[in-house]
Amino acid sequence: MYKRWKDKVLNSRATLPVAIALGLCGWTATHALFSEMESGAWILLLVYAIVGYLLFEFNTNFTFIRAKSPIQVCFFLLVALSFPEVSTSYSQFSTVSLLIAIYFLFNSYQDKYTVFNIHNSFIFLSISSLLQPCYAWLIPLFWFGCSRLLMLHRRSLAASIAGFLLPYWALWGYCYIQDSLSVFYTRVSAIFAFQPLAFILSVPQLIGFVAMLVLFLIATIYFYTRQHSAKFRTRNYLNFLIILGWLFAVVILLQQGLFCQLLPMLIATISLVVSQYFSVTHGRWVNFLFILVCIGTLSVYLINNFSIV
Repeated sequence: MYKRWKDKVLNSRATLPVAIALGLCGWTATHALFSEMESGAWILLLVYAIVGYLLFEFNTNFTFIRAKSPIQVCFFLLVALSFPEVSTSYSQFSTVSLLIAIYFLFNSYQDKYTVFNIHNSFIFLSISSLLQPCYAWLIPLFWFGCSRLLMLHRRSLAASIAGFLLPYWALWGYCYIQDSLSVFYTRVSAIFAFQPLAFILSVPQLIGFVAMLVLFLIATIYFYTRQHSAKFRTRNYLNFLIILGWLFAVVILLQQGLFCQLLPMLIATISLVVSQYFSVTHGRWVNFLFILVCIGTLSVYLINNFSIV
């Protein structure tokens, strides 16, 4: 009965409308619980829409999934709403900026405007680091991504450095005119600020986080054992996203105070990798895992929301 259920969901035109409807219901319920965030609720809803659009564009332009399935958008919406802390924080703005940075990085592969794309990629990486300082730690990973895609040379390296420094130069100029350079120095020093090690995640947060990492681990193992079957660019795109996802997971475990700030980007990264995994795998146990993920997402949402009432 459930043998082909996964494929039907992945290829159905009703999947995205249903996910959006469930997402709107969950968003409304979440903000009903957090009434103090009501004034910024519509802005957050717009951010969700932008992130969903970017995830869809990733698949359209970089072909993570051969069919134009919106499953990565659905996964992001439903999982993100499973964590009320994510739904009611403004960290998604940095998620949008970082996704655009990754989009420009991937788009620079075998493109005549490679240097221009890399420059833009590091501009948006810099903007995301202004919104969330720890994103500046991703500079070496972006250079690694350039080297894996055979795009790291003197011109692209200079373009990346200039692109990253541009928003900070603009911020310094603004603070200098306003005679408030302390704001600029505070923002820069925040990049090197590390919180003390402490276990502060609640049990519902930990359950959802671990469940997400288990699914991510399954997709990661499958990729590294079957990566030879993927195209060169797809293989390197997914390798970059997997490293990025596990880097975020490690940072969250070591700096748990950044849980709410980093979780949106982690969910977006896992959404792309896991959706690609489900699109290329078949079998009874994969269908069972897909159904289990759907049920588990709903369960985590209910547990997390009722635990904060």
